Amino acid sequence: GIGDYVKDRMESGLLINDNMTVHLFEAFLCAVNDEKKHMLLDGYPRTIYQLERFLETEKNNNREVIGIFFKLDNEEAIQRMLLRGRAWETREVLEVRIQEYYAKTQPLLDAFAQYATLITVDATPSIQEVYVNVLDILA
Repeated sequence: GIGDYVKDRMESGLLINDNMTVHLFEAFLCAVNDEKKHMLLDGYPRTIYQLERFLETEKNNNREVIGIFFKLDNEEAIQRMLLRGRAWETREVLEVRIQEYYAKTQPLLDAFAQYATLITVDATPSIQEVYVNVLDILA
């Protein structure tokens, strides 16, 4: 089923295919759209196709989009993910995830900035410092 597919992809360090990701997001959005509340999306969109569909959906629903890119050195990102202690998150799996990021996600940052607000935040400091920095930027 869908859960097994998602689990297998995550444990391999690979992204979920675009069609499934977009379908799941749009189904979620339909469920909450009438509330018109703010939404915080973590790790979506991750590809150009997902971005195009996302921005189209948000525009059709008169929603403002603000992206926050947390910039972090590759090795620091791997070390932080390893500290989460997930058995399947080995260095090898995380290196695949980093390769997937550069191949599929990094290119969408420029595209995102063309169509919506994109804020870059240095994620190197502590979680509390980054949190305060984000609040200051969004205030």
